[in-house]
Amino acid sequence: EGRLSNTIAYIVYVLILIPVIISALYVLDIKAISDPAIAMLSIIFSYIPSLLAALVIIAIGWVLAKFCGNIITRIIAASGLDAKLAALAGARDDSPYVLSAIIGKTVEAVMITFFVVESFSTLHLGVLTRIGTAVIAYMPSLLTAVIILFIAFFLAAVSGNALKKNGHGSMGLIVRYVIYAVAAFMVLNQLGIARTLVDSTFILVIAAVAVAFAISFGIGGRDFAKAVLSDVQRKFHIGE
Repeated sequence: EGRLSNTIAYIVYVLILIPVIISALYVLDIKAISDPAIAMLSIIFSYIPSLLAALVIIAIGWVLAKFCGNIITRIIAASGLDAKLAALAGARDDSPYVLSAIIGKTVEAVMITFFVVESFSTLHLGVLTRIGTAVIAYMPSLLTAVIILFIAFFLAAVSGNALKKNGHGSMGLIVRYVIYAVAAFMVLNQLGIARTLVDSTFILVIAAVAVAFAISFGIGGRDFAKAVLSDVQRKFHIGE
């Protein structure tokens, strides 16, 4: 607080001192210095209202974003959804990755981004406004990718823990990595990063897994398949 007050006081001091110096130069009739200085001062003072408006927009946006983020965090936490998801996923009680906090911070970041871009528009900063608009346009894809990652981690944790509890630890680990791989392909596709290459790689991976499964079943599972078919034939009296 002390540093902020000192900074504000120094800015006010400079804003008061500059017109005084320019007025002194104008009285001394040094036009070579006073005329450009007066022109610069007029530009600065005409820009101050826009700057103050931008600061007000950012301050209001920050307060509203913090308020909405905290409200959403408390509502989700009060609903008990954090504890239920943590129990399903087998997470520790002291885990920092809490759904309510993640959603609250995400809402806060999105709202602050909107207000900052609006402040750029108020300041007539064309380049930054276009960049901010592009970020906002890309935000739905980014949020969708985050949701996909969250769902993937949750499903991987639930399925992995379920298989591990039933004595299939190796299978649980394999299922986890399969879910992570599928989620990675979906995220890259959603973000539009090398979409054609990602789609082709995903198809090749699925085809390779299918071929490997078929070969392994054909080589190592012939006896199992023969036993199953024989059992079916015996039960339904096929060929008798």
